[in-house]
Amino acid sequence: MLKYDEIKANERRLLALTSLKGGEFDYLLKHFSPICERYFRYHTYEGKKRKLPAFKPHQDEKLPTSSDKLLFLLTYLKGNQLQEFHGAVYDLSQAKVSSLVKILQRLLDETLHKMGLSPARDSEGLVKQLQNHPDDTFNHDATERPIERKTDYEAQKEDYSGKSKAHTSKNEIVSDQASELLYVSPTYEGKTHDKALLDEEQLTWIVGIKLRQDTGYQGYNPAGVTILQPTKKPRGPALPTNKKK
Repeated sequence: MLKYDEIKANERRLLALTSLKGGEFDYLLKHFSPICERYFRYHTYEGKKRKLPAFKPHQDEKLPTSSDKLLFLLTYLKGNQLQEFHGAVYDLSQAKVSSLVKILQRLLDETLHKMGLSPARDSEGLVKQLQNHPDDTFNHDATERPIERKTDYEAQKEDYSGKSKAHTSKNEIVSDQASELLYVSPTYEGKTHDKALLDEEQLTWIVGIKLRQDTGYQGYNPAGVTILQPTKKPRGPALPTNKKK
């Protein structure tokens, strides 16, 4: 069973399992702990209200501390493994893993929102993020992640991405120079083309910014925005310096 107190000294392993360095994990934990402790003082792992507040964990509790709960969630999100497998690691049933993940994700979302780190989820929120940002150049792309194949054949076809050769879901994202997410779109089926997804979103941009994007967005040129897009090298001669991004 993974315990934060046992793994925190191994920076390489912590980074591999959570994508966070020790200092980053501790900084997030400082904000996550009071929200998590307040919730589980009055609720069980299944989300049911306790008859009496819990002032300390039970002796046999699998995740007694907020740090253990945060590690449990981050390793689950990073690994994208079966809940049955994650349950085997922590000696929990699949049903309890499912319930805990939903609760902890909600608590983590609340934490990130209070920290001011939540990405915008609509065009209006994106504009606010861009207006208050010190950068003038941003990265714009669609990201795919694998999902479990559905049993219904028609639903399978909706989720199948020919580009990735897998069943996936897709989100449009905007990030800054430090790769911090500023915007995340609603989730779409994996087969949705990047440009079609963007047309559906109808995002609003502020004048004067620069957008880095790949050739999947060919022809997308919003007014007042400079598009930085890679140019394919022609056969033979080297690519001119002014075409390199």
